[in-house]
Amino acid sequence: SITKKYATLGLNTYKITAVAYGKGGTSSTITKNVTVRSDFTVDPAIATNLTGGTSKVWAVDQSVPGHMGVGPWDNSSVTPSWWAAGVNEKVACCNCFYTTTFKFSKDAATGTYSLQVTNPDGAFTKTGSLTTLPGIPATGDEGCYSYSGGTSAFSFIPASTGLPASTPSTQTSILLAGNATYIGYGACQKEYEILALTATYMYLRVQGTETGNAWYLKLKAL
Repeated sequence: SITKKYATLGLNTYKITAVAYGKGGTSSTITKNVTVRSDFTVDPAIATNLTGGTSKVWAVDQSVPGHMGVGPWDNSSVTPSWWAAGVNEKVACCNCFYTTTFKFSKDAATGTYSLQVTNPDGAFTKTGSLTTLPGIPATGDEGCYSYSGGTSAFSFIPASTGLPASTPSTQTSILLAGNATYIGYGACQKEYEILALTATYMYLRVQGTETGNAWYLKLKAL
């Protein structure tokens, strides 16, 4: 048996293909459309801590070890076991990592959420197909690249990572819409699982640009 977690909110139709192999090696294939409805109500404390009820600005916390880290993208660990940044580690090469701000807002009238990314010194990102940010060069090393920032909607969804309930995680993710925004690092993936969140501290996990990598980010409220 196979279990699949559908995290996209609302009513969505997916095409499912199953292939069955017989003893002689012959196969049979069937394709069907299945319609799945996903409803999710975020814990009010998560929404309040992130937005302050109206809006709140966050930035990567360069003053703490492990404000960026890398580990395996699997369910065996939620720690940056491969590498963790030291205090102020990216100042010399990529200070835009620390000066970029992320404003999370809630529209009380509609109950919708938005993220505004402000980049006074550019965006900390990879290049080419390893980022979705518009205007970033097609080639080049990881670093700060000219970027004027962007605004997009976001939603809260049940985390699709499938981490066990015993794992330190809120089991909730921030899902960004479009390609113009990011959190911390200009990644391809737009789902950021919230491992921990208070009124002043946020710890996120996102699938890295390289296969098998998980990135970790620690942010502070300004």
